[in-house]
Amino acid sequence: MINWEILTPLKFIYIAEKKGFINKIGLWAFNEACEQASAWKQCGIEKLFLAVNISPIQLEQKDFTSQISKIIEKYNIDPYQIEIELTESALKNEINYVSQQFQVLCKQIHVRLSIDDFGTGFSSLSRLSEFPVNTLKIDGSFLKDIHKGSKNYNIVKSTIALAKSLSLQTIAECVETKEQVDILLKLGCRLAQGFYHYKPMSAKDITPILKKNC
Repeated sequence: MINWEILTPLKFIYIAEKKGFINKIGLWAFNEACEQASAWKQCGIEKLFLAVNISPIQLEQKDFTSQISKIIEKYNIDPYQIEIELTESALKNEINYVSQQFQVLCKQIHVRLSIDDFGTGFSSLSRLSEFPVNTLKIDGSFLKDIHKGSKNYNIVKSTIALAKSLSLQTIAECVETKEQVDILLKLGCRLAQGFYHYKPMSAKDITPILKKNC
């Protein structure tokens, strides 16, 4: 008798990384994202960025950059519309293959780079200068209890100020209330993702919304 268990993304990705499946899964996900971007382009939806998470382990593959490039060429999409997300914890890695791979990805292929879950990885801020970063994504945990004067408020405010000083965009994660939106706008963060705007939906369901807004 098989006992089925629903795995959270965090646990699933951890297992995939440990068992060596993450490279195939990651490339499949990237291919699917680019294929969808191509489909949207064909129906007139072009002015958008598509963010794709990757695992630092994928960067250990010597042919990773060429594989990404081939997929982008296959679907004939503007590479600058692709934003690759890497968690902040990956910046702690002292091995320079991460930095080297991203130098190639961002400077030769011209994809964008986003640091996901920023503020939770305890990385050295000096590492930001080693990466051609475009965007800092404020971790959703800091959006809880974000009323003015709270610690989270000050952390978010400081992160937005840091990003602005480095000419980077900021995106707030897990935005669920109008109060959070109003505070973020006052602090200068104009991009957000979360249930306040839309809950997760299929490409089919979101296409009419994108057609109206892009």
